[in-house]
Amino acid sequence: MSAKINDIAKGDLYALLSVCTKEDLDPLVKCITGKLSNLLDINDDYKRHRPDHTKYHRVIADEIRLFGGNTFRNLMRGGEGPSYDEVLLDVCKKLDVPCRDGETSRNESNLLTIFLDRQWKALSEEERERLISEARTDAAKGVGVNAKNVIQEGGVLLLSRLALGPFGLGATVFSIADPAFSVTVPCVLHIAYLRQKYLEAANQTQVQQTAAETAPAVRPLVRSDALVIVTSEESPVLSLARISEPSVVDWNPVNGTDGISRLNPLLQGVPSLATAGEVATVKYMEVVINGPLLKAKNQDGYRLTTMINGKFSNGTLLDPENLSRIVNTSALLQVASVAVAQKHLADISRKLSEIKASVDRILNFQKNERCAVIRGAIRYFEQVAQAVLSGELSESVRHQIEQHEAQLLQVQEHLIEDIRHESQAVQSVKDETMFGSKGMEDAIREHQKLLGDLYQQLQLCIRARVCGWQLLTAYPGEDYLKENRKQSLKEIVDVLRESSDLLASTDVSMRRKVKSMSALFNRNVTVNERKLSLLEWNARLVAQVSQSREQIARELQATEAVIAKQLQPVTMLVKIENEQIVAIRPA
Repeated sequence: MSAKINDIAKGDLYALLSVCTKEDLDPLVKCITGKLSNLLDINDDYKRHRPDHTKYHRVIADEIRLFGGNTFRNLMRGGEGPSYDEVLLDVCKKLDVPCRDGETSRNESNLLTIFLDRQWKALSEEERERLISEARTDAAKGVGVNAKNVIQEGGVLLLSRLALGPFGLGATVFSIADPAFSVTVPCVLHIAYLRQKYLEAANQTQVQQTAAETAPAVRPLVRSDALVIVTSEESPVLSLARISEPSVVDWNPVNGTDGISRLNPLLQGVPSLATAGEVATVKYMEVVINGPLLKAKNQDGYRLTTMINGKFSNGTLLDPENLSRIVNTSALLQVASVAVAQKHLADISRKLSEIKASVDRILNFQKNERCAVIRGAIRYFEQVAQAVLSGELSESVRHQIEQHEAQLLQVQEHLIEDIRHESQAVQSVKDETMFGSKGMEDAIREHQKLLGDLYQQLQLCIRARVCGWQLLTAYPGEDYLKENRKQSLKEIVDVLRESSDLLASTDVSMRRKVKSMSALFNRNVTVNERKLSLLEWNARLVAQVSQSREQIARELQATEAVIAKQLQPVTMLVKIENEQIVAIRPA
């Protein structure tokens, strides 16, 4: 299958149609059989298998090639039409769409960019099918690619066929009397759509397979000696078990002040557990702190169960008061929180550094009050993250986190309003040169830069808010506030979706402005080249915002997982040297 996907990516028409469904092929068949001159109607395979077009996909491809060449030249080729690449080039040239010999996928992409009125990746599958269907209809009627516009009516995007401007400036209309082009143009448009569809699906599958193949192999742990501490009601509170050396490279070091160090007396209290087996300087254990943690009891009577060399032994720890200091509710909560937070802290620290660097890259940041608010919040979060996630839950720090949230929320709303305003303002961009299209191109690029900066600031602002929420979740209580904050963040993440009103309005408004470009002294192909170049910005913006949105969504999910783990039994691996815990890693 991978070889066929490679052929499809290279522009092979037969390879593409061979993987299509009969529903995919149906528009091509309808377009071909709509002409009396077609040969499909008299083909034996067609008569035998229709409407299952998959049984005669090669015949469909042959027909498209035949329509792409004139009768005399087809005879010279021995009854065959030109190659699909030649047909595509002919269509692009007829429509003044920039193209290059041998670059089938890119030529098709240019065709879709000029013909469609929305960013391809931002469209749902239903929207793609609808718009490509309307584009095929336009093409079959001989409507030029620049004789269309997009209007917004009741929130639904509609293609509106408008009359050509004075002298048909910037518009291309092929002859309706040319039956071949009334077949090849809509067919090529549909083939371009199908290639994009299947290559995207193949790429997604490849990414998933690669992720599965590159996942590190985990060596199974071998458990031996174990110690379990239970309450008087036989409820387990804490368990430790000797294990074989785990496949772990990213250990998180600990020191004497970490909450996890509270477990060291247990190792000393049960030396046989820590030193059983061969004498070694480094040992490994699996520690399970059972939850919900708030049910752990601070009382005398903890029972001790051990398994040494495969034999169970029960007893009572002689110093229950000392044990209570180790396994009481607050102590266990601190141990578990530190264990869960170790990797979380590393992620937040890395993320804070990334955001700060991104803010620094925004030009003229010192003159931008909103950027200063974002930078100030990030710097503060960076300072307090280590302390908060290590269990130092200062009330004054929590108050400062909330103050920064209020400021960031205000910045966020201002940025959204500015983006909406500037998206509409692109329609007012003027070309001072009047006669060429270069002046308009430069003016639009300036506006694109302005909008790009606003979107970047919005993404950084949202990421800063997520950091603040992550730190807030380390504090006990206030569950209602935490949940509301999380929902607020999820709502703003949805605003960054490709199909959201915010991005759609920017995309549509920019496309409308770009497609209105025309010039007295530029060839149509030159104008279309500039249009394609400008519309690449739309694609980059959608891709960049989409990547940022996915990153923010992952950060939210990671924190939700941390919260859930704090209410569940916590399992961690510990590395022991000289009877002291020196490093841990959440299991």
